[in-house]
Amino acid sequence: MFKQVKNIVYQVTDIKKAGEWYGAVLGVRPAMSAPFAVSFDLGGTSLVLVPKKGGGEPSGNIVAYWQVDDIDLACEKLTGAGAAIITEVTNVFGSYRASVSDPFGNVIGITGPANAEKRSVENSPSGTAMGVAYLRALAALDEREEIRGKDNLARIFLTDAKGIDDPATRRFLLDKYMNHGIYEFLIARTAFFDDEVRRALAENIPQIVFMGAGYDSRPYRFANLIGDTKIFELDSRHTQRRKKEVLEKNNVAVPPAVTYIEIDFNREKLEDALFAAGYDRSKKTLFVWEGVIYYLEPESIDATLGFVKSNSAAGSLLCFDYCLPTGEVIDEYGVRETIKFKRATHASEPIRFALGRGKIDGFLSERGFGVREHMTAEEMERKYLTSKNGDLAGRITAIYCLACAEVRK
Repeated sequence: MFKQVKNIVYQVTDIKKAGEWYGAVLGVRPAMSAPFAVSFDLGGTSLVLVPKKGGGEPSGNIVAYWQVDDIDLACEKLTGAGAAIITEVTNVFGSYRASVSDPFGNVIGITGPANAEKRSVENSPSGTAMGVAYLRALAALDEREEIRGKDNLARIFLTDAKGIDDPATRRFLLDKYMNHGIYEFLIARTAFFDDEVRRALAENIPQIVFMGAGYDSRPYRFANLIGDTKIFELDSRHTQRRKKEVLEKNNVAVPPAVTYIEIDFNREKLEDALFAAGYDRSKKTLFVWEGVIYYLEPESIDATLGFVKSNSAAGSLLCFDYCLPTGEVIDEYGVRETIKFKRATHASEPIRFALGRGKIDGFLSERGFGVREHMTAEEMERKYLTSKNGDLAGRITAIYCLACAEVRK
């Protein structure tokens, strides 16, 4: 099962000094030098230095991470033989890793590709939802007040929040891994949907439906605004169950207005799930479809739009984000980098739907909706990323758009 030692991790009390010391001893420059890790490439095996900390990390100062062909299968084999999980399988910027303790108290680290089928949303909590929570947690700590994110609950859903409170670490992560507009898009998208949900609650809208809720925290962050509104959260079984476990573990109260519904959007009918949970088709409703439409088959999207049109009152709203076809915008800001990043980190959740530039009005009109608001990347930048001095605080990759549509009767 073990192929070779891929990483050897040393915990050190002073990572800067340790990095300099090992660099001098080894006679090589670091392959990566960051506030949270310094690594040296030693002929196929990496020596990694990390700050010595507690809080969920493997015990002991030295941990060897063995390369495996299938990290999920390796975890099953190890735990089946009596090993105990220390850290769950985690996607660390495209590389999966985990650690267990053997029956004799030794720490075994493993790293390698994950089983795509087992990592799909049908079989495990969504990796994409975790990635979004991570970016929201980073945004909530952004030093620029005018664009700082408001999701102060996002970090509780993270399996690994190491270094997130260190400004130098945050800057390194964003500069190295998020320098093509995804982070900025998440800031804009979160603010856009926050505004829509707050507005609906202020108007005491009868119903809000979160379709593919992921780790959305709005019903909990805005709990004091909930009057008579009923809230329905729909998502895949594994993601939703983990969400409820995390909320309970962190003593976050679930408002009585919230109803959870497990659903597979590609295989199950929305109406069957909602009606069974008490949804009223005669009432005005806000449908929140954030970060979902990309991953659905066109038939599932049409079915969802058909349901919303036929089963909600006139004036009901559907807010969503979508992407443009990569071929149309491949040479525009951040698109190539975004495609590469998604393939590396979320291969088990491929993009299945895109809508051509300028086609949103016709697409929605044919399905009984009118566009109330639509924003391109440039429009999002102007609204959500403008600094106090009038300059832009960042760019958004050109592939993304936001939309809010109204049901026409």
